Amino acid sequence: MPFVHLHRIGRYYHARTRRHARRILKTEDAPPPMVWMIICSLGTVAPLLVGTIRVEVPFAIYGALAGYFIGLSDHRGSLLNRLVIATLSFITNALCFSLGILWHQKLWIFVPFSLVAAYGLRLFGGKGAELERLLLFSLINLMVARYAFWIAPGDLPSVIPYFLIAYSTAIAVILISQYVHPEYQGKFLPAQHALRQAFTLNPLRHFYSFAYLFTVGISILCVECLHMPRGYWTVITVLLILKPDHKESFYRVFQRLFGSILGVIAGELLILIGPPLSAMIGISFLCALLVPYVWNRNYWLVTFLATLLVISLLSMALYGHLDNGITWFRLQATLAGCFISLLSLWVFQQLEKMIPKQMLHD
Repeated sequence: MPFVHLHRIGRYYHARTRRHARRILKTEDAPPPMVWMIICSLGTVAPLLVGTIRVEVPFAIYGALAGYFIGLSDHRGSLLNRLVIATLSFITNALCFSLGILWHQKLWIFVPFSLVAAYGLRLFGGKGAELERLLLFSLINLMVARYAFWIAPGDLPSVIPYFLIAYSTAIAVILISQYVHPEYQGKFLPAQHALRQAFTLNPLRHFYSFAYLFTVGISILCVECLHMPRGYWTVITVLLILKPDHKESFYRVFQRLFGSILGVIAGELLILIGPPLSAMIGISFLCALLVPYVWNRNYWLVTFLATLLVISLLSMALYGHLDNGITWFRLQATLAGCFISLLSLWVFQQLEKMIPKQMLHD
């Protein structure tokens, strides 16, 4: 009898594990967003091409990252809406990158600013559309710059022009696409409605925002206290994983882990092969092209491509002095971010049980 009981328990947990695995790996069907793909890929590669010509690739990779974020911030909408979002994305990304560089030794400003931004980001509650993505990507750029100690404040005049190249490329593609592909225009969430989502008095939304702020703060504290190499990946992992929906966040933890492991393996092979600079630019172009394609399909695919893109960009910056530690640092920081996120999910799920039921309806 005990063996029968153990067999039933084993079958039960085996079935649960298979169900969770299918949920983590399942790929949803979604039409290919061709315009989005073109904006994102060209915005990424244009600064790299100019940087290669000017022999300033270590500066150009940050412009490529900005172009990637500007492209991802674009969405269906009127021409005016898309131009405004692209312009705001350029301004906020350039501003946050500059602040991150200027705050290398000013933790007392960087931490409060990051926490306030994280709190505001979560107030959108996943319903802020372009404005929410814009704030998220700007905050990521702040993290990247804050821990890019090899970029001095005096280098900003050399870096920001590449942001401008990425922005100009995105604007050109938006203008062309609006007339070549006019059916791309569709329903979109107006900025005033998105802001109305953020400025809410709903206690539950503020509870989630505080949980997000607290977790981001813990991740920054771990990075600073443990002196983690490229620790900004830990904070970025927390920023990207946690959502108001606990179940979605739980699955995103394992999707990010799976995608990161595959991306690190591919990145390690890339470093070992040591392809020419032109091939690395091609890989970056391909990754940036495919991220919008898989955006609504599965998060692990997005993570895999984003990991390979980041490793490619960093490898270009270190070309001729490739560092195999990049991939290990990426995986180490992602593991730390996933662990912090899981712990936060458990803690705040327990606290949520103490909230009166009438407050649980957003």
